[in-house]
Amino acid sequence: MVARRGTHLGVALALTLAGSPAKGEPEIPNILPPPDHGARTLRGHTLIEPAAQETGFVTSHVGLRQGLSYLSVKNFPIYANERATVRMLGINDQLDVSIRVLPWLALNVAGDAFAASGLDGTSFFYGQAIYLINARAGALVRVYRSRATGTQLGVRGYAGFGTGQQLALPGFVQGVAARAAREVPDLLAVPADQLEDAAYTAVSNAADDLRNSAITTRNLARYGGALHLAQVIVPLLGFQSTFGLEGASARDRHFDPRLQYYVNTDSADTTLRFAAALSFDAYHLGVPLA
Repeated sequence: MVARRGTHLGVALALTLAGSPAKGEPEIPNILPPPDHGARTLRGHTLIEPAAQETGFVTSHVGLRQGLSYLSVKNFPIYANERATVRMLGINDQLDVSIRVLPWLALNVAGDAFAASGLDGTSFFYGQAIYLINARAGALVRVYRSRATGTQLGVRGYAGFGTGQQLALPGFVQGVAARAAREVPDLLAVPADQLEDAAYTAVSNAADDLRNSAITTRNLARYGGALHLAQVIVPLLGFQSTFGLEGASARDRHFDPRLQYYVNTDSADTTLRFAAALSFDAYHLGVPLA
């Protein structure tokens, strides 16, 4: 009888654990996400927003990216037979705002500011200093998503404009020297005791006339697109990559020291970009770490 009672008790306990909770008792939630519960989750792996590239997921978000860039150019030509090393430091800030309109469509607005300057006297004078502000708008379309393979493809298109200024000290010095040299014949008629003051006045007047010639103004139009790929390798690992192509047409207004007036220079360039990011997600193991 004791053994039988024990057997009945064990069966009753197993049925209780396997059955539904009693009425009025809260159901214990499952901490593990379903395989495809959110825009950034594929096969149980949640991919993190990458820092060095834009996301290919259709989400509503506000993001801020900041970065530093360092450039060192050896044997930079200063004069015909003189070279120097130019070192530049740049700071970049980007604001990214995305609004999800449909499960497969998001509208995006982004703006970024870039400023750079030389790190020493030679680099500042010859490498110059620059700031540039860009703004653009576009759309992101999700063209493919597979729960079985953990793959998603997105296409982004955008257009925008930019403006900025560049400090061009060598051109300014050349312009002042050329303008002052035009007054040399007048200086020859000045008495010797007044020559120094007259030369100083000539250079000062030239500098006042050309004070804005040290600034080069740039305006540009930008347009491009990108292909975003997200792939889950195993539930622990996934990666995102971006292939981008951008075109830009720019107009620079700068002072020509030889001609002694401002000229416009038009240019165009094409940029190919590639970025990749690997992610680790242990949440499906019950560990909230990514």
